[in-house]
Amino acid sequence: MQSYQDAKQCVALIKSKKDRNMVKDYVELGAIQFILDQPKDGLLQFVNSLLLPLLEYPSQKRTELIRALDAFIISGRRYKEAAALLNIHPNTLAYRIKRIEEILGYSIDQYSVFFDLQFAWQVLDMLDLKSSLLEGAE
Repeated sequence: MQSYQDAKQCVALIKSKKDRNMVKDYVELGAIQFILDQPKDGLLQFVNSLLLPLLEYPSQKRTELIRALDAFIISGRRYKEAAALLNIHPNTLAYRIKRIEEILGYSIDQYSVFFDLQFAWQVLDMLDLKSSLLEGAE
């Protein structure tokens, strides 16, 4: 029965990614297993508890800041690498990260906070919500 549930979650993941050529083993999913096992409402509540002030920020600047946060998370907190992903100067990225911290009300330099943000970002990706945030959709 457990193998059936594992396979079912892998199929759900592949369908959500719209990549029909993907092959996944449940063990390969790592932390994604935990995300798939949680109710969507609880996951969204977790994301909102971390990111709501940024998600509600005026749209013109919000997209720019969300893209900066995405690059910062993807790069593993490496400013030069994140700035290169965005084709901006590292000082510009540092300013945007500082602005994000002001909006959110906490420092993302703390490892535990960064871990939570990485997890929230993974949740948004798994729920197919991240791409619309990066594109600036309301």
